[in-house]
Amino acid sequence: MSLWTLGTTFALRSAAHPRAALDATAPAQPASAAEKNLDSLAKYIPAETTTAFLAALGLLGGVSLDGKLPYLEWLLYAICALLTPALVYLSARVTWKSNTTDGAPFVLPAWRMVAATIAFLIWALAVPGLIPDKAFAALAAIGAILVSPIFFYVEKAFGLDT
Repeated sequence: MSLWTLGTTFALRSAAHPRAALDATAPAQPASAAEKNLDSLAKYIPAETTTAFLAALGLLGGVSLDGKLPYLEWLLYAICALLTPALVYLSARVTWKSNTTDGAPFVLPAWRMVAATIAFLIWALAVPGLIPDKAFAALAAIGAILVSPIFFYVEKAFGLDT
């Protein structure tokens, strides 16, 4: 089960039945097409980004700011979106540095950086808690349904590696 599925299940159970969210024996719902596509998008996103975003969003949901910082969730969204390509770059750089002994040059992971950023932007919009309007969150899920196969075909057509 992916991090997105766990977070979504917990958020939905919390909203509907606060006690049921903590019940580990509650039956899980079968994954929808949108959830499967969001899960496939999540493979592009660094785990550090998704973990930080979900944890911070959860903390913000439990804190009452009395309208003092109404756009704090969107600031979090922007910060994580900016961190995503940086984390992909740093991860590739560390991997290159630890695996390169023959002096091969570092190749910028441009596709992975772009794909991770786009995937995060769509994935985060579909996470419950960021957008109170369910219709707009559904549009993000539709975006995932459209973008996920596009990423797959772009990778196959151009021989790109994620």
